[in-house]
Amino acid sequence: MSRRHTVALEESHIVSPALVNTARFGFNRDVVSAINPVASDLAFRFNPGRPIGVITPGSGVTQFTGGIGAIAEYQFHYNSFQFYDDLFWTKNKHSLKFGFSIERVQANQFTRGSSPNGFFTFGSLTAFLQNSPSTFATRLGAAFTPRDLRQSIFSGYVQDDYKLLTNLTVNLGVRYEMATVPTETANQLATLINLTDAGPKIGSPYFSNPTLRNFAPRVGFSWDPFKTGKTTVRGAFGMYDVLPLTYQFELLTLLSAPFTLGGSVGLPPTSPPLPTPLFSSRQATFRSTPTPKRRLRRSCAMVTLSRTRIAATSSNGASISSANCSPSFTLTAGYVGSHGVHLPYHTDDINDVQPLPKLASGGYLWPTAAGSPRLFTSPTVQGQVSANTWSAVSTYHGLNVEAVKRLSHGVQIQGSYTFSKSIDTSSSGIAGDTFGNSASSLPFFDSKLRPGLSDFDVRHTLAINARWQVPGPTSWSRGPRWTASGWQVGGIFTLTSGLPFTPTIGGDPLGLSSGDNYAFPDRTRGCNAVDANFNQDKLLYINAACFTLPISTPAIAAQCQLFGINAKPPAPVAGTCANLLGNSGRNTVIGPGLRDMDFSLFKNNPIHRISETSNAQFRWEVFNIANHANFAPPAPTARQVFTGTGGTNTNAGLISSTSTNSRQMQFALKFIW
Repeated sequence: MSRRHTVALEESHIVSPALVNTARFGFNRDVVSAINPVASDLAFRFNPGRPIGVITPGSGVTQFTGGIGAIAEYQFHYNSFQFYDDLFWTKNKHSLKFGFSIERVQANQFTRGSSPNGFFTFGSLTAFLQNSPSTFATRLGAAFTPRDLRQSIFSGYVQDDYKLLTNLTVNLGVRYEMATVPTETANQLATLINLTDAGPKIGSPYFSNPTLRNFAPRVGFSWDPFKTGKTTVRGAFGMYDVLPLTYQFELLTLLSAPFTLGGSVGLPPTSPPLPTPLFSSRQATFRSTPTPKRRLRRSCAMVTLSRTRIAATSSNGASISSANCSPSFTLTAGYVGSHGVHLPYHTDDINDVQPLPKLASGGYLWPTAAGSPRLFTSPTVQGQVSANTWSAVSTYHGLNVEAVKRLSHGVQIQGSYTFSKSIDTSSSGIAGDTFGNSASSLPFFDSKLRPGLSDFDVRHTLAINARWQVPGPTSWSRGPRWTASGWQVGGIFTLTSGLPFTPTIGGDPLGLSSGDNYAFPDRTRGCNAVDANFNQDKLLYINAACFTLPISTPAIAAQCQLFGINAKPPAPVAGTCANLLGNSGRNTVIGPGLRDMDFSLFKNNPIHRISETSNAQFRWEVFNIANHANFAPPAPTARQVFTGTGGTNTNAGLISSTSTNSRQMQFALKFIW
């Protein structure tokens, strides 16, 4: 459930014909609660006072998501107080703009974390049928406390639009923007400054402020090369700062030890059957400790824009500069490119085994030894350690073409096509897997392993919309004329390519012993990783034949022996190296595309007794009128081409959800005045 309240007040004062001042005050309040409303019966509880929790039966079986709040329970109350003041001054050929803004953020939040009702995991379907779970994990209710973050944002700018020539305008400007370091009203902030520290630093400051020198230049131009007003060429370059705002720290602060604690135990085969509460409020065997990088660098994106607009003449040959005519057709082509540096890189668990992997001839090898692995952190800091290091980079290139046939003869058509490519080393600023197709907790020790298509990359996007005002009769009598007049038909057609996702190996093939384990398989060169007939092939989208377990050459096999590959874990298949990271990489398979057609039929009924524009409009709208199934990428467990034991996952690539709804219709009555 979400609600948004907005209040805005604006006052414009004309100081002189050439000087105008505008002041605005705004208040926004967002209330968002994310709860999974399934059941509230306490009879099958795992934890006291909570409904039934989550159960993972094993590979190939759908997870049971439990009762109310079982998956996760988060509550956010976000208040934003804003004041803006802008001054516009025209002086000869200069159009000057000055302004500043102040914003105060109150981010109040509360959570019981992931799986607050408890989480049972079974090693296999057989173990599930025999009621023999392998692990149980939960958050501890006595440690739940709210986090109320506070932050202030200040900005100022100056811009000059200088009419250099009659057909050329140059834009020059600079903007300054800074944000204070977030604080918490009860000072409940925890930061593990160094991974080997005995415990986190409690309280403020959360990190050093990197925004104090955020001066960002802006340059642009607008050129009419033929001085006819029918063709316009525009270009711009600017720097845009990515401020470390409160949203980047919501999960880091909400789930940080010692203010939020959890527990996890391994269960022997003789463990009691379900349901059985397993934890008291005093037990804590794992903690979530955030590690925001203490000394940040300026995070920003550099954006380049170029755009060309060509307008056709009207039917009588007049140009668009004519006051009496407007063009019926416009074509616009543009390019946008950006490069971001020091962007948020979030990993859900950085606490892997030591020492770091060795770079062998075939890739990275993870040394393991018999017995319990040694983690990065001090023995006094156990379990999951989340981190945000502001070390990601991104690159985007996009070409957009748009054609508009303006309303004439009752018909209007608009179409746009975008060809783009977005690459980064992390797409997530608040969690390791912000997007449903994300690969969580990307390798932190070598940034060269993280580049890939952005989680939100969509290569091709085509959108066409049309509207036809059906001409009505003029000579009919009043009743039939009303029935046949005022009809309007419309439609929107959308066609896009799919989102990328990452095939993985399940379990803990690298021996990381962290809270977020996976690895990449090897991919056969030249092999199409998508099953083109997945619709007829049990919805198995991945062509599993294109992937293999990381293969050991004799040289790599010798290094595996040197690094203790036979000690833990064992090589699942002869001739393979379980601790070798595969070459398939991140976001290398493109998911199913989208095709959608929405339709509308309106009946306009003017009410001239009220005003010339008054209208009672009956609306019939049909979404996805073709009832086309637009599939979402495979779920995380279905992206596992191989299981943790080296076997082939028979459900690899299984599609289990759609990205759009089935055909939906709605009827409405809309009053316009």
